[in-house]
Amino acid sequence: MPANPLPDSEIILYQPMHMTTHTPRPNGLIARLLGALLLASAGSAMAADVINVNYAGNPTCAMQGVWSYDAAARGTASRVAPLEYLGNTWNDFNTATAVGSKLLDSVGVPTTVGLATTMEAGFWADWNGLGGARLLKSPAAASYKDYKQAFKLSGLNPGHTYDIYIASIHNNNNNPQDFRAGGVEKHVANGGRCVDWTEGQNYIRLAGLKPDGGGNLTVEGKGGQVIINGFQLVDNEAPTPKSPDKSVFTFSFGELGQAKISGTDI
Repeated sequence: MPANPLPDSEIILYQPMHMTTHTPRPNGLIARLLGALLLASAGSAMAADVINVNYAGNPTCAMQGVWSYDAAARGTASRVAPLEYLGNTWNDFNTATAVGSKLLDSVGVPTTVGLATTMEAGFWADWNGLGGARLLKSPAAASYKDYKQAFKLSGLNPGHTYDIYIASIHNNNNNPQDFRAGGVEKHVANGGRCVDWTEGQNYIRLAGLKPDGGGNLTVEGKGGQVIINGFQLVDNEAPTPKSPDKSVFTFSFGELGQAKISGTDI
């Protein structure tokens, strides 16, 4: 067998790559090659501007450094969070009253967004939702029978609209609850037996939310026990990252040799 079964090869790509939640995951070498390309290239934008927040019970639940399709962190799911994202940056918090400013976006750039969490307890760190998906191992929790503030975002652009994806699952149990913000209300069944991210079962999307004139947005929850494992904030008016006109990426795969991918608008 040749020492280098995969000699240098050049693939010219003329269209930006885009992956949706319905894209099947390729296997083997092709998966590693495409994954490296997607994560190395800002042109393959999965979302224009995403801020990832995780309520981590201990360091084993931390999401910082986790890519969108990290096999070690997604459990049985096809991805590690409801929304796929560029980069590997998360804002991890370990208290139910977490407060943060200048939250980092998913590629590590500081933003103007601040967070004030007003939950009561949580952080069990050993839950097993979606076959042990890391984001679902630990929540911030509160016993709110009626709507009460769960968290508040500040520093938003009053002229933009935002989507918030809230991951909510109570271990492998069903614990229905409701969330609302900006006049939008969604119900989540908290379905503990799902094997992948399913809207209305283990996450909800509050879409098209407009902050108040001061750039603030409040999210409220109610249910026997309100559970927030983490959430993702998307600025719908943020510019899509522009890909380079010409880039060359070379990836090494040990015994398999190297593959070089180059092209326009990668």
